Amino acid sequence: MFSYADSTTVQELPDVLSVSMLASALDFSVSHTHAFIEDMKIPYLRVNKRKVIFKEHLMERLKGKSRLCAIASLAVIKNLPRTFPPYYLKDVFGISNGLSYNLLNVVGFPVIQSRGRCVIDKLLLIEWIESGEVNK
Repeated sequence: MFSYADSTTVQELPDVLSVSMLASALDFSVSHTHAFIEDMKIPYLRVNKRKVIFKEHLMERLKGKSRLCAIASLAVIKNLPRTFPPYYLKDVFGISNGLSYNLLNVVGFPVIQSRGRCVIDKLLLIEWIESGEVNK
């Protein structure tokens, strides 16, 4: 079992983390961080080959909570408009603009195409995240 006590370092991190960002914040190796994520049952979303970790869920697990806050109440999700263009996904998932547009082609991703425009529905995105999150 891994232990980690310095929550102030984690509080200063952005709302959405990658494994490498978490590894440097915790001063762990990347492989040790992967083991830490699994051992602590920190929920993450797999976006292509990346693990996306929401800081609020990380903080709750580090505090020993078994119940996590709802996806809709996460700061990065709460601030989204009802529908939004794909480039907003950069901030939601901490990914590149190109990967944001690649997500539109993933089967089951909640994209709405209208008049040659692609938009994402916030409520459908929340459902998609909840169905794909690991270690809940």
